[in-house]
Amino acid sequence: MKKYLPAFLVDAAKTAKRNYQTLKKCHSFLNEEAIIRKYLDRLPLSNRYCVDIAASDGITMSNTYFLYKEGWEGIAVEYDPVKFAALSKRYKKYTGVNLIKIKVIPENILSLLKACQCPVELSFLNFDIDSYDYFVLEQLLSEL
Repeated sequence: MKKYLPAFLVDAAKTAKRNYQTLKKCHSFLNEEAIIRKYLDRLPLSNRYCVDIAASDGITMSNTYFLYKEGWEGIAVEYDPVKFAALSKRYKKYTGVNLIKIKVIPENILSLLKACQCPVELSFLNFDIDSYDYFVLEQLLSEL
C-alpha cells in the first residue's frame, strides 16, 4: 500500500502513529496515578510511607515517584546496576527515601524492611519482581 501513497502521506501516518503511541503511554501513566491517588485519598492513612520494590530508574513507569515528589518517605529497591545508578542520581533530592540495591527474594524481604526501619503499617506497597511476586507477598503477609 505504501508504494501507492505519496511520500508525505506515509511520513504523516508514521508521525501520527508515533504521537499516538506516546500519548497512549502518557495517558495510561496518568490514569494509574489518578487511580492510586483516588484510593489513597479514601484511606485513613497513619503515615505517608511507601515501599517500591523493583523501582527501576525511579521515574519511568513509576507508581511511587509522584508520592515522593509530594514529600512521602519510603524505600526504593532496585537490583539492576544501571537502573539503580539512574535511580540514585534522580532521587538525591528525596532525602526521606532510602535507596537499596539488592535482589529481593522471599527469604530476605522481611529483614530488608526491618533493616530500613519500615513502619509495620506502611501506606503504599508497589512491586513487580517478575515471576515470584506471589511468594514475596506471601512472606510479607505472614508477618501481619
